[in-house]
Amino acid sequence: MIPEREKAQLSILFYDIIGYKTKEGRGTGVKELERINTPLTKALIEYRKMEKLIDAFLVALPKQIEPSTGKIHTTLNQYGAATGRFSSSNPRRKLGHIEVILYENHVNSGEAIA
Repeated sequence: MIPEREKAQLSILFYDIIGYKTKEGRGTGVKELERINTPLTKALIEYRKMEKLIDAFLVALPKQIEPSTGKIHTTLNQYGAATGRFSSSNPRRKLGHIEVILYENHVNSGEAIA
């Protein structure tokens, strides 16, 4: 099993055991893994993306559901963003790329959005 969360162990695995070489050092961040560019590092980057989505949507969002309505409510702040747009808080929501993809897939499926 690859110790994804243990950066020191990943560094030992990639640079000492497997023998990957980079000019930038022994990092295990996305930029370093993209420079190595192997199937293993690509899979690790994809795993980290999926883990982030799971934490943001499958773990965090259900905890934000208001029991009386069964919906997630946020507070819109007119002056909260420097761009003049609305920002949200409690919970903070930002329309991220994955949310757009999920929305488009839902709309294209023909299902109604509540």
